[in-house]
Amino acid sequence: MHHFLDVILSAVIYLSSPDSKAVQTTMPLADTNDVPQVELAFAVPEHTNDLTTLRNKLSTENFQCSEIVKLTGANAFTVSRKDFDRARKAAVKIIQENSLSARLELDTGNNGYELWENGKKAGEKYF
Repeated sequence: MHHFLDVILSAVIYLSSPDSKAVQTTMPLADTNDVPQVELAFAVPEHTNDLTTLRNKLSTENFQCSEIVKLTGANAFTVSRKDFDRARKAAVKIIQENSLSARLELDTGNNGYELWENGKKAGEKYF
């Protein structure tokens, strides 16, 4: 059985809210390359502040990060599709140097993620 991300191509639609947080909804697309922003990281439930730290540190390295709340309620953020590989490398370095916990997408196609716990890679999950 396919993971729903394998079946449904999605776009992030940002809706402004009073506290400047964003909401994510999904819609079918013809091609994932049409999506200018792609998800880079999402929170480990017990370490949601680590995701904020990671996003802020990437922002100071001139990566434009957009916070989203997934339909599942998980906090996440996106980066530009063209910056994904560089941002991912920078994120791994930041996670290791700061002993952060987060889940990083393996690629722009949402084919899986790496789980990082306290700065150490704890596993991978593929869809």
